[in-house]
Amino acid sequence: MSDDADRKPQDDDEAEPVAEDPSDEPGAEEDPAEEPDPEAGERHEEPEPEDSEANAEPDADPEPDSDTEREPAERDAEPEDPAAELEEPDAVTAEPPLLLGAPAVPRRTMVTSEALESDTKRLNLDWVVPTIAIVVIAALLWLTILWTMNGGNFFGFPSLPERTDTAATPTASPTPSPTPTPTEAPAPDPSVAAPTFISFGAPTSVSCIAPSEGEEVAAVAFALSWGSLDAESATVSIDGGPPAQADATGAFAATYPCPAATASYVVTLEGRGGTASRTVTVANVGYTG
Repeated sequence: MSDDADRKPQDDDEAEPVAEDPSDEPGAEEDPAEEPDPEAGERHEEPEPEDSEANAEPDADPEPDSDTEREPAERDAEPEDPAAELEEPDAVTAEPPLLLGAPAVPRRTMVTSEALESDTKRLNLDWVVPTIAIVVIAALLWLTILWTMNGGNFFGFPSLPERTDTAATPTASPTPSPTPTPTEAPAPDPSVAAPTFISFGAPTSVSCIAPSEGEEVAAVAFALSWGSLDAESATVSIDGGPPAQADATGAFAATYPCPAATASYVVTLEGRGGTASRTVTVANVGYTG
């Protein structure tokens, strides 16, 4: 509108000048014989153009150069079109205008190298980690099965025998068997009677058997027998040797050590009330056979 207002005064200036009527001037006399010129009358009747700038309607306020010069009411009244902002073409995702009936073109998006690299790393981790875990578990299961089936040998090969150096290893000498020690009799109980022999039988002499040439003299066997009262067990010792266990009442198979001249046998009864013993001496009276 400001441009139209600027152009209007120029048009008014370019208009043809209108001749002034001399009758309008003061002091001029009218000539009755002179006919009025119709063209002059028309020109006279035509209003003289006034100043275009004065006659021009007051133009609206000039457009402000920036948003800062606008009135707050105009800024508030101006509607904001969100669709206009969305319709602005993007330099990256701009789509060509679709023709009527043309197939829709999928929207293309730009994939940056950083996003592609991160996706590749994520895909690599997604299959590498499970694969390594499966391989490790399978190896452990395989080793466990081999260990169980082969008795500790993973690959099933026979184990090499241990090498022993027989020359350097000395042979162990046989250890003598320990001699039995006599058991200690428990302390006697005064409230219980001491054991006693109610019978005793043993020979007093024996005859050894003559050996053949080159043979040793064999021992002679005989029997000892006894009966007891209040006895729990009995022992028999020969010539002060280690005692041999026997029953409290019964018989005992004894041997005479030929060619000894004599041998003594001690039978001891053991009970809660104490002990009781009987000694018999057996003599060798000669050889037979």
